Amino acid sequence: MQFLIDIALILIYICAFLIICAWAWRFWVMYINQQHINSLSWVMLEIKLPREIFKSPLAMEVALAAFLNTGGISVWYKKFFLGNLPITSSIEIASIEGTIHFYVRIQTKLRPIVEANLYAQYPGIEIIEADDYTKLIRYTHLTRDE
Repeated sequence: MQFLIDIALILIYICAFLIICAWAWRFWVMYINQQHINSLSWVMLEIKLPREIFKSPLAMEVALAAFLNTGGISVWYKKFFLGNLPITSSIEIASIEGTIHFYVRIQTKLRPIVEANLYAQYPGIEIIEADDYTKLIRYTHLTRDE
């Protein structure tokens, strides 16, 4: 009987050890990913379009392919020990005081690639670095305690 109790305790200890290792690994990955995110620098670009564009939507599809071909995670070492994540970016349309603005938020290291692809498809556009337009918005809570 004592032998069965010893085996059960060993199995419990092994399971507890494996659960603690899995938990510690998960927190390690979260920590290293956060370190990588904090090390990134971002830039907001505003795209000023000309009055008329005579290009098909295929041109914009080719220009936006630059967002997908920027690399990312290549090997397990970079993913689990350097914290590399897939490269993200955003394309935004904002109406500020009735004027439509087009914004692209990308990592600073990808700026030349994205600008080159956009200029290649649309030579008449103007790309400038812009401030974050969301800082101009005042957020107020809907319920006021008066």
